[in-house]
Amino acid sequence: MEYLRSDLLPLAVELGLWGVIIGYIALLWVRRCHALLRQDNTLQHIFWGCALALGLFWRLRIDVDFGVSLHFLLLSALTLVLDWELTLLAGFIGLSLLALLGSTPWLLIPLNFLGVVFIPVMVTKWAVDMERKSGGRLFFAYPLVNGFLGGGLSIVGSVLFGMSICWLGGGEWSQDHSLMLAYLPLIALPEGVINGMLATGMMVYFPSVLRTFDSSRYQ
Repeated sequence: MEYLRSDLLPLAVELGLWGVIIGYIALLWVRRCHALLRQDNTLQHIFWGCALALGLFWRLRIDVDFGVSLHFLLLSALTLVLDWELTLLAGFIGLSLLALLGSTPWLLIPLNFLGVVFIPVMVTKWAVDMERKSGGRLFFAYPLVNGFLGGGLSIVGSVLFGMSICWLGGGEWSQDHSLMLAYLPLIALPEGVINGMLATGMMVYFPSVLRTFDSSRYQ
């Protein structure tokens, strides 16, 4: 769920979020992302291609009356490819591209980062960690747990966070809010299916691009 109304939170809070997010992204770049990209030229191409593709793909969305929009996230599949650190950075670049194209207010990028990028990526990271700790050797556990389940839960987390922000931000509970909760399973299912299909296809045909995939576990 992406936010379109700049009056959801007080201006001071939104500016404070900008400072926190910029500091976090800078720390992430210095401590992890810069070294990872510098060491691998192929990973550089994949990263920048995915970041630009996210920004363009996220323009395909449905606007809802109370000031938000819905679109596919695809961040679970991307987390399996780039791992969580680079996916957070790619998501931030994708949101910045949306702002450059005039689709999202600049002031709302930090809030959108939390709801559209950070929560889905962390949910997928949790799914990946749980699948690893289970020690299972079932081949299709990887795309089913990390892609399908991770993708579905990621958008559920994003929507619930967005609904909470809209409600706590002073917006009245409307029929649109109730309908969104009622349709949440129908929103989560296609997100899970798409991410699961992408994870399966890459696992079978391009396993080398999946930084979170260890083929030796399934032999």
